[in-house]
Formats: sequence, C-alpha cells, structure tokens
Amino acid sequence: MKKILIILTTILFSGQLLQGQNVGIGITSPLSLLSVNGQGDSKYIGYFSTTSTVNGNSALYGQADQPIGFADNISAVVGIITAGRGYARGVNGHSVSPTPSNAGRAYGIVGTGGNATPGANFGLYGQTVGVNPGTAVFGWNRVGYPNGDGFSPTGTVPNINYGGYFIGKGYFYDNVGIGVRDPQYKLDVCGTVHCKEVKVDSVGWCDYVFEEDFELPTLEAEEAFIAQNGHLSSFESAAEMNGAIKVADVIKRQQETIEKLMLHVIALNKEVKSLKNQRVVPNQDAVKPPGNY
Repeated sequence: MKKILIILTTILFSGQLLQGQNVGIGITSPLSLLSVNGQGDSKYIGYFSTTSTVNGNSALYGQADQPIGFADNISAVVGIITAGRGYARGVNGHSVSPTPSNAGRAYGIVGTGGNATPGANFGLYGQTVGVNPGTAVFGWNRVGYPNGDGFSPTGTVPNINYGGYFIGKGYFYDNVGIGVRDPQYKLDVCGTVHCKEVKVDSVGWCDYVFEEDFELPTLEAEEAFIAQNGHLSSFESAAEMNGAIKVADVIKRQQETIEKLMLHVIALNKEVKSLKNQRVVPNQDAVKPPGNY
C-alpha cells in the first residue's frame, strides 16, 4: 500500500499533470486525469478498473487505522459534493447486468458494521441535515413501481421529514416495533393505529348456536351468573383480561352472544304473538249500560 502511494505521489508531482497531461497506470492512452488499468473517461478525475475475477478483488480499496479517541471520526473512503442543484451523490454504487440473469447477486452498496458499542453497530447509516425536509433512507423498487421522478416520491407530504421512505413491498423476518424498543409481537405498536379496514383471520365461526343440539342458556341462568360474577358468562372478568384482548377471539364471542340474544328475541316474539292471539275481546253489547236505545 505504501509503495502504491509513493508511486502515485511521484507521478502526480512529476510535472505531467501541470502540463495538462493525463496519467495512466497499466494503460497507454488514459482519458481521465488518473487512469488505472483502463482508459477511463474525461468526466472522471480518477478511474480505477480491474479485470480480475478472483474472489475478493476490488478496483479501489481504502483502509484507515482505528480511531484513538471515542469522538474521533475517521473514514477509509469519503465522498463529498455540494447539494442544491441536480442529483448530488456523495457516493454512487452501481451493480446492474445489461441483460436479466438468474445467477449471482447484485449489491449497489454493501455496508457492514460490528463489535463496536452495543446498540451502536450500523451496517448502513443515513441521516438528513440542514433545514429542508428529506428522507434519511430512501428505498425504491423501480422494477415493480417504475413511475416517479426520484426527487418527489409519489405520496410524499411537503415539509415532512422521513426516517425511512420505501416504494415497494417491505419484508421483516423478526418482530417490528413502532414506538416500542423491544417488540414482543410481529407488530408491536405503542399508540393509535388508524386504518380503513382490518382483516383478522378466525378459526371457525358461531353458526353452531343455531344447531338443534345446542343448549341455549336461559335468561334466568344468565341473570344469575351476572348477579354472582358481575360480567357476561361469555367473557372473563376485567381483572382476568388485564386490559388486553385478542380481537379475533373477542369478535367471535361477541357474535356468539348476539346469536344467543337473537334466539331469545325470536322466542319472546313468538310468546308475544301467542298472547295476543289468546286475548279475549269482550262483547260490546254485553257491557252496554241500561237505557233506551
């Protein structure tokens, strides 16, 4: 590594660059100011290329020593550009096959982090700074969702900052927490969830209530249970539920209660109709007061 730096330093200060000449290493007709193992392009200040297919080879490799102080900031590779116009990219990673392939993996940028302070290891870290709103991490599946201009993703709200914004499906293998640092469920939310519809899978339904062999509890039995326990027989007490319910289970038991009530209402309706039919209408002539008519 030191030999390469010495060679590059010698070339850079040999006067060739001061004369407006490009420098080539492993190439006789460099197009970049510094072309290594390839012609490059005049739009690149430095161009590094490798044709090696040996596992682990890289066109460019940067390495730095470990920082001494906790607050020290050292980078092996830095990309800096002033934003404000156009598409300003500090670092651009590009891995695309010219034709579709069923072999290999393509990673535009790979980040790996580990064995630092617990909880402070980041494979990929993004942040927004300044005043104007933006997104710290922006993911866009342009295969499934090709529309958009890459600047204002469809559906963004002006003056809203996003920690992450994704166009396309997302997949999480483990639990996801929203406002919860240690989620215990596939989706653990601390707060209000607003949506247009909720679909809950339920095993079985309550139609068994309408089967002939179902034993419908009497209203007297329900009344006695409520008087003794202070809650419906279909549910546990508030203390037993401990402020948590399972939506699918509660909906099913509520439906069972509704169906039981409907059977009681039907039975009461029949009794009312029967009583109406049994009512004796008195003979109007028999109750007329005496007198001349």
